[in-house]
Amino acid sequence: MYRGTLTNQRVRSTSTAYEASLTASHPWDVRWVTLALGLGAGVLLNRQEFETQGSAPSRTSTEPFAFVLASVTHELTTRMFLRLEARALCHFARVQERATSAPNLDVAIRGRGTLLLGAFPDAH
Repeated sequence: MYRGTLTNQRVRSTSTAYEASLTASHPWDVRWVTLALGLGAGVLLNRQEFETQGSAPSRTSTEPFAFVLASVTHELTTRMFLRLEARALCHFARVQERATSAPNLDVAIRGRGTLLLGAFPDAH
């Protein structure tokens, strides 16, 4: 879940986004690390609410996306690991410039990095 707010002299906007995705990846054990490459796809559900003196109804939108990922995992102990993951994402969004205009398709490319410290459920 992601949450953000925007406030200016005319409006206060709150956005809450939920994301779900599926990933297929292939790992390779190389010396003391595991490398993995993968592809994935998902959808972002975005809920926007507005506070203003004018009329601005709340709205909900969906945004499909696809991504490629690469990760490096290192076992710290038999139960703990450290993973560095990078994703390049391509989002497909409908953008509406004005309340009276038709939405246009917009494509956005972004990157995301994650550092994860985790534990295996059982010693392996």
